[in-house]
Amino acid sequence: MCWVLGRSCCRAPRWPGLVSALTDATICRICAAELQAEPARSQIGLNPAARATLPFFVRALFHLAFVALLGASALGSSVARAISGQLSAAAKPGLAAARGITLAVGRALVDAPPKRRYVVAAIGDSLTDPRVGGAIYLSELRRRCPESQFDAYGVGGQRTGHMRWRASRDLFGRAGSNKPAYSHVVVLGGVNDLAAGSIFDAGIESVQRNLKSIYLQARSRGIRVVAMTLSPWTGLAGIRDQRTIATRHLNRWIMGQVDEGTVDHAIDIHELLECSGKLCPRYRRFADDLVHWSPSGHAVVAAAMHAEVFSDCS
Repeated sequence: MCWVLGRSCCRAPRWPGLVSALTDATICRICAAELQAEPARSQIGLNPAARATLPFFVRALFHLAFVALLGASALGSSVARAISGQLSAAAKPGLAAARGITLAVGRALVDAPPKRRYVVAAIGDSLTDPRVGGAIYLSELRRRCPESQFDAYGVGGQRTGHMRWRASRDLFGRAGSNKPAYSHVVVLGGVNDLAAGSIFDAGIESVQRNLKSIYLQARSRGIRVVAMTLSPWTGLAGIRDQRTIATRHLNRWIMGQVDEGTVDHAIDIHELLECSGKLCPRYRRFADDLVHWSPSGHAVVAAAMHAEVFSDCS
């Protein structure tokens, strides 16, 4: 191994970069005995000129193996992108390509954002109630963020008035309770309010008041708020349903709450799940269910939440 990479690495790292320094040190430990035995080393049979012409992949082998071990546990996609960006340069033989990969991986190691452990509470209706087949999107987030915590406080059939009433108890607890110190609160509700309204005159003012109250309760405690729009939920054929129009108005209001300073994130899941004004067939829990999501629908919602808020989760 030492005759491939050269003994000078044990005297001073000649390849700049974080990973290079680590691998040079590792190589030196492995090759220490060999480097101390100069006569034996000289009999290996390759002179410096021959070593300089070794194919690129031989010179890079140990570096890449070391990087792979790190990548399995820490680097993830950022390092993969860094390596792939160097592959075109690696097409020609020589040490320059090896240095390029080493530097790229080193930069990815240094620049990769630190991982965070999130403690999240989600309040809502049946879509967030695991007892009735909801909250699968939280299970998907747990899979993506195994060291984080995602707690469901959904109750099937509830309107935002019910959610507002129980928010302080469920999300924050009373004095002396052992509630977790939540970093984020996810708020997903409003469908049941509008579903109970008239198709001729659907108002959203009470829903806005209830949602805003929940948002501000969390914000006043230093908890970051993730506001979710309403997903598609109705589709009466041949009828001008005012509740559909009210849903669009409410969703625009929810998305505007970031600028108002009442929420930290707003995620529009309506457009992700909509097909021709209705819940997409592939995202329905049952073929004739226009409200509840299939596992695929939950996965789409979880992916959007992960990308927007929890991409650096641990």
